[in-house]
Amino acid sequence: MDLLEKLQHYIASHAYETDKRGFSENREESSPFVTISREAGAGGHSLANALLEEMARHDDPLFAGWKVFDAALCARILEDAKLMVSLESLHKEDTRSPWEEAVYELVGGRAASDKVFRKTFTVMKLLAKMGKLIVIGRGGACATGDLPLGIHVRLVAPLAIRVDRMKQRLQVSASNAEHMVEEYDIERAKFVRAHFGQDIRDPLLYHATWNTNLVSFEELAKYLLEMIRARAPKTAVIEAGARPHPW
Repeated sequence: MDLLEKLQHYIASHAYETDKRGFSENREESSPFVTISREAGAGGHSLANALLEEMARHDDPLFAGWKVFDAALCARILEDAKLMVSLESLHKEDTRSPWEEAVYELVGGRAASDKVFRKTFTVMKLLAKMGKLIVIGRGGACATGDLPLGIHVRLVAPLAIRVDRMKQRLQVSASNAEHMVEEYDIERAKFVRAHFGQDIRDPLLYHATWNTNLVSFEELAKYLLEMIRARAPKTAVIEAGARPHPW
């Protein structure tokens, strides 16, 4: 049984225990979830960590057991499924054109990126339906946009600030940091356009767009906490402390 099947089995079991109605793809979520889109260097993981720390300060069961879905978890999913894809491509959220994919497969290349990312999106959505998930990147707002309990935010910041953050975090030169920031922004935009036909910069995809140069991650975490509290259905208070995610 691969990881996707394990997750489907887990969710089916979770659904049966909480409402005795069995699992359905159309079953409503029990708790909210958050997706974070970000410009390179704008602080996606910093916000996720600040949100988890803020949640830990509260006794409300709604804020217990949250997990992060990011490139590291994607790599585990793909490794478990034996889908061969380069980690460099995964971290860059890269994509090839359909023509390039056809040629790549004809010469014995690894699994097509469309197949890889479809599995990733499926797992992401299954976990989001359970709620209590923080999705960083991976086209999260688009992949889960039809789920009513999602809270979608985008982080931006001036280029100079983002370059400096990248320089400090990776210990590279300013010129290298600027090149990386620009390259990551281009690849992320291509990724969302290729898989969802959307513009990653479109503000209508998100509930809020925040400039992380003007507002601290701690303050943003507090805003998100209140958004989660307001969006949570009453049943979420009962179900929130049920069982942790299966990883």
